[in-house]
Amino acid sequence: MADKATTSFFRRNGYRPDQTQAQCHAFCRERYPTSTIRELSSQGHCSYTLHLATDGQEKFIIQFRPENHAVDDEVARLARCVYKDLAPQIIRLGVVPLDYYSEEGENKVSSDLIAYYMSLIPGVPLSSSFPSLGYDQRRCLVEEFARVIHVSWLSRLEPGIDEIPKGRIGSSLGPRLEKLAVCLPVRLRGLAAKVSALLPQIESLPWVFTHGDLVLSNIMVSSSSSPTITPHNDHGKIKIEGMVDWAEAEYLPLGMALYFLEELLLVSSPSTTTTTTTFESPPPKGPNTNTRDTNTNTETYINNINNTDNPDNPDNTNNTPNTPNTNTDNTTNIPNKNTLNKNTNTNTKTNNPPAKQTKPKREYHPNAATLRAHFHKTLSTLIPITSPPLQTQIRISALAGILLWHGIAFDDGLLDRVVSDTDERDLDEVGLLDLILPFYSSSFLDLSCLDLLEDG
Repeated sequence: MADKATTSFFRRNGYRPDQTQAQCHAFCRERYPTSTIRELSSQGHCSYTLHLATDGQEKFIIQFRPENHAVDDEVARLARCVYKDLAPQIIRLGVVPLDYYSEEGENKVSSDLIAYYMSLIPGVPLSSSFPSLGYDQRRCLVEEFARVIHVSWLSRLEPGIDEIPKGRIGSSLGPRLEKLAVCLPVRLRGLAAKVSALLPQIESLPWVFTHGDLVLSNIMVSSSSSPTITPHNDHGKIKIEGMVDWAEAEYLPLGMALYFLEELLLVSSPSTTTTTTTFESPPPKGPNTNTRDTNTNTETYINNINNTDNPDNPDNTNNTPNTPNTNTDNTTNIPNKNTLNKNTNTNTKTNNPPAKQTKPKREYHPNAATLRAHFHKTLSTLIPITSPPLQTQIRISALAGILLWHGIAFDDGLLDRVVSDTDERDLDEVGLLDLILPFYSSSFLDLSCLDLLEDG
């Protein structure tokens, strides 16, 4: 019988869990009759994965994915070509025909499952140990991540010289950033607008083949002192062995993948209390008259660029925005090469629900600034980015990556809706934007260079 995670994947995609699971196992037994088969303990959101071992102890992965989450053959080839052993070999094996009716008994399932052979990347998912990692291990991780960025840079494509094959995100950067500048919560729009205006500078950077879904569970790591990674072997050097789940990979400007650096600098917050601000009636327009907690960080990030709102900060997230989010349709009208046959919600709401401000469930590591500086020092020894204008361009590209990663809702792969602080599905992502952007703009991005870049 399928477990909870497996059942969730199958049902989310319209498959009958037990029957589909049995057909996936039968597919493997038919092709690898002498192999032992077991489910991976950690299943992804977009796939069902089995671990196989032959009599000769060759170990590999068979992964099943619905058509809307398929791995393009060219993407699989490029991942291996650019990243070598950091990416698995991926071979499309065929389809598992699922000729039965859905659980509702009305329509047959929308698509068959595609089966892939994948070579096994050693190590364990970073998500299994990350919350307990100490400073030394995080320092190793940011070094390793700098090396991953360097590997991508070695196969870079130069605008104006090389023909750049643009994928789903790369071909729609302009519309996406423009929509973020209009539809994000009001306090975030000024910064998004500035980044959107600087898109020509971002797109003039070298384009590198970028994973596209850098999350802790997709990073495989090992430790020099132990096959497992725990606080008890904190002095063991962590190595990134590779990355899995390449379906969203494509060419993007150098720096856009640095949203993952921020993930490496976060820790679980001691308090996960959610605070809610309810508007009985819309607050008046004009300057924000809310009083700020005098014990909180007064560093600002929006007012440095646009005086439309009183900025939030990571220690005080219960501020009331000076105007409610009156945007009633934040579905992003973005060109999409891989349009999915799914309906999006286009209902217009005449009354927005009360705005909610949530304290992020995570906060920065006490040594986040030191770790971030160490990452950039390591990267600068690997990539010749010593000129201040180029450094600033890359950091603005990173900021664009953060806005796109947290500002566009995943929605099971649709990627066409801007997050809102009036939608409970989005509160975690909005909270992370509130957490990351103040530190990013004050500690990582030299905002005084923005106008210089515009003039240049």
